[in-house]
Order: sequence, then structure tokens, then C-alpha cells
Amino acid sequence: MHKLSKKRVIIIALLLLSLVGGYVGWYYLLRKGPSATYKDPATHFKYGSIGQKSGFPLDLWLVIPEVFKDKLPGKSGGWEKFGFIVEEP
Repeated sequence: MHKLSKKRVIIIALLLLSLVGGYVGWYYLLRKGPSATYKDPATHFKYGSIGQKSGFPLDLWLVIPEVFKDKLPGKSGGWEKFGFIVEEP
């Protein structure tokens, strides 16, 4: 048997890493999952799907107001600056 060259080992490792990274990206960002359903019409109106099945990535949704804090008007934090009505738990 012959030894694998260092270059070949690096190429195989990068290929495996890109395959795993591609799968993780697809699973968390692009995969179509079931939409949440609500029995109460008012609750469905407030929290239900508007037709975008996979939804906006949650990590981005949580980070955007913090990243652009200095670019937005007003003193309130979070999505209120974008004009959203936020319900406190």
C-alpha cells in the first residue's frame, strides 16, 4: 500500500468539511418544514404563517435589531424601531 500524500489528505478533508457545511446550511436555512397551526383564529392571525413556508432564519431575526441599533431612529430597542408591534410575554 502507498501512503496518501499530504496534499491529497488536505483535499479529502476540505471536501468532507464542505459536504458537512453544505448539509448543515441546507438543514437550518433552506429546508422546508411544516408550518405551525393554531386553533384560535386570533392566535393564528398574530402568530401564524403568511405563506412563506420556511420562514425567516431565526438567528438573523434575533440579531438584526442589535446589529443596526445605531442606524435606527427612536429610543426603543428591537423590532419596534422597524414599525413592528411587539407583544411582551
